[in-house]
Amino acid sequence: MNRRFNWSLSILIMFSMLIAACGGEGAPPVGPAAAATEAPTAEAADDDGDASAEMPSDGNPNESPMLWAAVASGELPSLEERLPVNPLVVEPLSEIGSYGGTLRHGSAGLFAYIHENLTRESLTRWEAPLANVGPPLPNLAESWEANEDGTEVIVHLREGIKWSDGELFTSEDIEFYWYDVMLDENATESLPNILFVEGEAPVLEVIDDFTIKFTYPKPYYFFAEGMATLSEIAWPKHYMSEFHPKYNDQATYEDLNAHTELETGRGAVTLRPGCWKSGTRAMPIG
Repeated sequence: MNRRFNWSLSILIMFSMLIAACGGEGAPPVGPAAAATEAPTAEAADDDGDASAEMPSDGNPNESPMLWAAVASGELPSLEERLPVNPLVVEPLSEIGSYGGTLRHGSAGLFAYIHENLTRESLTRWEAPLANVGPPLPNLAESWEANEDGTEVIVHLREGIKWSDGELFTSEDIEFYWYDVMLDENATESLPNILFVEGEAPVLEVIDDFTIKFTYPKPYYFFAEGMATLSEIAWPKHYMSEFHPKYNDQATYEDLNAHTELETGRGAVTLRPGCWKSGTRAMPIG
């Protein structure tokens, strides 16, 4: 047994040496390290090959460096001018991140609209990263108070919030989305059931530019929770009214609905048998 083992071991060693000898050239001798490739700077061309303007060497560290050039040129107001009177400060889960880099993330199907929700806000919000954990927190609404019987809620909006084009966000934007979109039978977006009380929607009243009041037909004690479930609560009236026939005689509801990212529809939800395939889960769609 020992002789056979020794013979096999010798053959294995010789075979290994043969393979090593037949290999390619050895590793090159160690020499001076090659100069490291310089990291791309703000002056480098972007993915589309468009060389952007030179970025200032310094700027406000509390905003993205990609905005520094626009602020320096006067194209964009300073950060202090763009912020609300009382900005919402969100604490990071672990640490403050760094600006830059490229995020590539894709999805398919109905839930692709989750990406769009990153640009939408409601009056209240859940504490990240989990919903329904703890009480709802202020968001677009800075504060709110209800009467004793739970039939009225007065909401104080965060003053100074601006849309992406610089226009001021006010109560009229909420009123427009509430009555002219979600409660308009000709629009495809509808008011979520969680905001109804026994089949009736609350009445929204604008008190001033930054104060609104909701009046319910019966006591409703889940206002903050209900609002936190919404992905959005307002549309920019100064822009979207252009596509609404109520404000523009040349516009149609087709124009308005074409600007709706997710058509929730109205009426009962039906199941279309044609959308079901063997071995897959049936999807109820309306």
